[in-house]
Amino acid sequence: MLVGRAWELNTVAAILDEAFGGAGCVISVQGPPGIGKSRIVRESAALASNRGVEVFTAYCESHTSDIPFGAVTAILRAALGTNNLDAEAARARVRGRFPYADPEDLLLMDDLLAVANPAIKLPNIEADARRRRLTALVIATWVARSEPALYVIEDAHWIDEVSESMLAEFFAVVAQTHSLVLITYRPHYRGALATISGAQAIALRPLSTVQTAALTAETARCRLLRA
Repeated sequence: MLVGRAWELNTVAAILDEAFGGAGCVISVQGPPGIGKSRIVRESAALASNRGVEVFTAYCESHTSDIPFGAVTAILRAALGTNNLDAEAARARVRGRFPYADPEDLLLMDDLLAVANPAIKLPNIEADARRRRLTALVIATWVARSEPALYVIEDAHWIDEVSESMLAEFFAVVAQTHSLVLITYRPHYRGALATISGAQAIALRPLSTVQTAALTAETARCRLLRA
């Protein structure tokens, strides 16, 4: 039971059904620390899972905000299912997911995911060109994907600059997919992921005294049931 957030969750549920039907969308959930952004994410993920839809999540953290490609690598690893694979199996998975990709682009993807074969030399490509080629590869494959999915970026106010740029380009074409993208961040964030065209914004407000009391009672009840 999501006390005091029925409107927000109903909004997400309605957009989620439209997105999975082919009208892909981005939802941004903003609010100060502790107000319930992560609870909205958990409930949204449960709604997706109950519909048999895969959920892929990347968490941005303060100590990784200066690490290039950190967030985009996390979401790609989740989406490609390489997190629990060894390097050789991960490379095979990449080739299975990008069957028509340029061989050089596949090597760049291996490197991005930290599963590159050390015996194979990487293409000598400048950083901007590398980013553009990887972005084009992911977008083309994402748009071609027919299965619905929920992609979550939590705490985008801590996202690294390179990931922010790449993900903004990915999410700009979400309307062409069967996907819902859910992004959470604090109110001070004004980066690219907060200004995606067509995104639906949900600003969480503090709960009322009555709602807070109901939430406290519900939490206590759940603890007794688990005891």
